[in-house]
Amino acid sequence: MSHLTGVISSVIQDLDTIGERINSAINKASSDAEILLLEDALISLSETRTRLQGKAPVNQVNASVTRIHPLP
Repeated sequence: MSHLTGVISSVIQDLDTIGERINSAINKASSDAEILLLEDALISLSETRTRLQGKAPVNQVNASVTRIHPLP
């Protein structure tokens, strides 16, 4: 599990850096083509976020026990 936490932390750091770069690109975008390119990239990120939202947090486990042999 700690390996996964490390991977997630790394992704969060990368996303922070990407967020800064996106903000810079938005401020510098001057043509319609540049704006559309940024918009396409942000739509892609939004679609990825939607996929993540579809995953429910694992905060409980539901289980049932089925008897193989009936009780005497």
